Amino acid sequence: MKAVIYTRTSSLTDRQNNDRQVADLSNYANKNSIDVVKTFNEKVSGAKRNEERPVLMSCMEFAEINNIDIILCSELSRFGRAIWEVLEAVKYCVDRRINVFFQKENLRILDENGKVDGIMAIYISCLSFCAEKERENIAFRLNSGRRLAIERQDARTKSQ
Repeated sequence: MKAVIYTRTSSLTDRQNNDRQVADLSNYANKNSIDVVKTFNEKVSGAKRNEERPVLMSCMEFAEINNIDIILCSELSRFGRAIWEVLEAVKYCVDRRINVFFQKENLRILDENGKVDGIMAIYISCLSFCAEKERENIAFRLNSGRRLAIERQDARTKSQ
Protein backbone atom coordinates (compact mmCIF):
# COMPACT_ATOMS: atom_id res chain seq x y z
CA MET A 1 0.00 0.00 0.00
CA LYS A 2 1.36 3.43 -0.99
CA ALA A 3 0.78 6.42 1.26
CA VAL A 4 1.61 10.05 1.76
CA ILE A 5 1.73 11.84 5.08
CA TYR A 6 0.00 15.20 5.49
CA THR A 7 0.71 17.34 8.56
CA ARG A 8 -0.36 20.83 9.56
CA THR A 9 0.44 23.27 12.32
CA SER A 10 -1.25 26.64 12.58
CA SER A 11 1.74 28.65 13.76
CA LEU A 12 3.90 30.22 11.08
CA THR A 13 6.71 30.74 13.60
CA ASP A 14 9.13 28.16 14.97
CA ARG A 15 7.12 27.71 18.18
CA GLN A 16 5.35 24.73 16.57
CA ASN A 17 6.62 22.12 14.17
CA ASN A 18 5.29 19.03 12.45
CA ASP A 19 7.89 16.60 13.85
CA ARG A 20 5.57 14.78 16.27
CA GLN A 21 2.93 14.25 13.60
CA VAL A 22 5.49 12.91 11.11
CA ALA A 23 7.04 10.59 13.71
CA ASP A 24 3.69 9.20 14.88
CA LEU A 25 2.43 8.62 11.33
CA SER A 26 5.74 7.11 10.18
CA ASN A 27 5.62 4.68 13.11
CA TYR A 28 2.04 3.78 12.21
CA ALA A 29 3.04 3.19 8.58
CA ASN A 30 5.99 1.01 9.56
CA LYS A 31 3.87 -1.12 11.89
CA ASN A 32 1.26 -1.62 9.17
CA SER A 33 3.62 -2.27 6.22
CA ILE A 34 2.57 0.95 4.50
CA ASP A 35 5.08 2.51 2.10
CA VAL A 36 5.24 6.29 2.65
CA VAL A 37 6.42 7.86 -0.61
CA LYS A 38 6.20 11.53 0.37
CA THR A 39 5.52 13.82 3.32
CA PHE A 40 3.65 17.11 3.04
CA ASN A 41 4.12 19.61 5.90
CA GLU A 42 2.02 22.75 6.08
CA LYS A 43 2.06 25.76 8.39
CA VAL A 44 -1.27 27.51 7.98
CA SER A 45 -4.44 28.13 9.96
CA GLY A 46 -6.97 25.34 9.69
CA ALA A 47 -9.64 28.00 9.32
CA LYS A 48 -8.31 28.93 5.88
CA ARG A 49 -10.17 27.87 2.77
CA ASN A 50 -8.71 24.85 0.98
CA GLU A 51 -7.66 27.10 -1.91
CA GLU A 52 -5.52 29.04 0.60
CA ARG A 53 -3.79 25.84 1.71
CA PRO A 54 -1.38 25.03 -1.13
CA VAL A 55 0.28 22.10 0.61
CA LEU A 56 -3.03 20.32 1.27
CA MET A 57 -4.06 20.85 -2.34
CA SER A 58 -0.67 19.60 -3.58
CA CYS A 59 -0.93 16.55 -1.31
CA MET A 60 -4.33 15.56 -2.66
CA GLU A 61 -3.31 16.20 -6.27
CA PHE A 62 -0.09 14.20 -5.78
CA ALA A 63 -2.12 11.34 -4.32
CA GLU A 64 -4.44 11.34 -7.31
CA ILE A 65 -1.72 11.57 -9.99
CA ASN A 66 0.53 8.98 -8.34
CA ASN A 67 -2.16 6.41 -7.48
CA ILE A 68 -1.62 6.79 -3.76
CA ASP A 69 -3.85 4.49 -1.73
CA ILE A 70 -4.07 6.48 1.48
CA ILE A 71 -3.26 9.85 3.02
CA LEU A 72 -2.11 9.54 6.62
CA CYS A 73 -3.11 12.43 8.88
CA SER A 74 -2.59 12.70 12.64
CA GLU A 75 -6.10 13.98 13.38
CA LEU A 76 -9.15 15.26 11.56
CA SER A 77 -8.59 18.88 12.60
CA ARG A 78 -5.31 18.83 10.64
CA PHE A 79 -7.48 18.58 7.51
CA GLY A 80 -9.09 21.81 8.67
CA ARG A 81 -11.18 23.60 11.26
CA ALA A 82 -13.96 24.70 8.93
CA ILE A 83 -16.61 22.03 8.43
CA TRP A 84 -17.36 22.72 4.75
CA GLU A 85 -13.66 22.84 3.86
CA VAL A 86 -13.00 19.51 5.59
CA LEU A 87 -15.99 17.92 3.90
CA GLU A 88 -14.87 19.30 0.53
CA ALA A 89 -11.38 17.80 0.98
CA VAL A 90 -12.85 14.48 2.11
CA LYS A 91 -15.21 14.43 -0.88
CA TYR A 92 -12.29 15.14 -3.23
CA CYS A 93 -10.56 12.04 -1.84
CA VAL A 94 -13.70 9.88 -1.87
CA ASP A 95 -14.45 10.79 -5.49
CA ARG A 96 -10.94 9.65 -6.44
CA ARG A 97 -10.95 6.57 -4.19
CA ILE A 98 -8.09 7.92 -2.09
CA ASN A 99 -8.51 6.76 1.47
CA VAL A 100 -7.63 9.04 4.38
CA PHE A 101 -6.63 7.75 7.80
CA PHE A 102 -7.02 10.02 10.84
CA GLN A 103 -4.77 8.53 13.51
CA LYS A 104 -6.14 10.22 16.66
CA GLU A 105 -9.70 9.22 15.82
CA ASN A 106 -8.56 5.85 14.39
CA LEU A 107 -10.83 6.16 11.39
CA ARG A 108 -10.66 5.85 7.63
CA ILE A 109 -13.02 7.51 5.18
CA LEU A 110 -13.30 4.35 3.04
CA ASP A 111 -13.88 0.79 4.20
CA GLU A 112 -11.95 -2.26 2.94
CA ASN A 113 -14.25 -2.36 -0.13
CA GLY A 114 -13.57 1.28 -1.04
CA LYS A 115 -17.04 2.42 0.04
CA VAL A 116 -18.01 5.25 2.37
CA ASP A 117 -19.88 4.08 5.42
CA GLY A 118 -22.83 6.44 6.05
CA ILE A 119 -22.10 6.46 9.77
CA MET A 120 -18.49 7.43 9.01
CA ALA A 121 -19.72 10.40 6.94
CA ILE A 122 -21.85 11.55 9.89
CA TYR A 123 -18.95 11.02 12.28
CA ILE A 124 -16.58 13.07 10.10
CA SER A 125 -19.19 15.83 9.84
CA CYS A 126 -19.62 15.91 13.61
CA LEU A 127 -15.87 15.96 14.28
CA SER A 128 -15.42 18.71 11.67
CA PHE A 129 -18.14 20.75 13.36
CA CYS A 130 -16.39 20.29 16.73
CA ALA A 131 -13.06 21.38 15.22
CA GLU A 132 -14.71 24.51 13.82
CA LYS A 133 -16.28 25.33 17.18
CA GLU A 134 -12.95 24.78 18.93
CA ARG A 135 -11.35 27.25 16.49
CA GLU A 136 -14.06 29.78 17.38
CA ASN A 137 -13.37 29.17 21.09
CA ILE A 138 -9.63 29.71 20.58
CA ALA A 139 -10.32 32.98 18.74
CA PHE A 140 -12.70 34.10 21.51
CA ARG A 141 -10.11 33.40 24.23
CA LEU A 142 -7.34 35.16 22.31
CA ASN A 143 -9.48 38.22 21.60
CA SER A 144 -10.69 38.36 25.19
CA GLY A 145 -7.10 38.22 26.46
CA ARG A 146 -6.04 40.96 24.04
CA ARG A 147 -8.90 43.22 25.17
CA LEU A 148 -7.95 42.68 28.82
CA ALA A 149 -4.27 43.45 28.11
CA ILE A 150 -5.24 46.66 26.27
CA GLU A 151 -7.55 47.70 29.13
CA ARG A 152 -4.78 47.10 31.68
CA GLN A 153 -2.28 49.04 29.57
CA ASP A 154 -4.76 51.91 29.21
CA ALA A 155 -5.37 51.93 32.98
CA ARG A 156 -1.60 52.05 33.67
CA THR A 157 -1.15 54.86 31.19
CA LYS A 158 -3.96 56.89 32.79
CA SER A 159 -2.57 56.38 36.32
CA GLN A 160 0.86 57.71 35.36
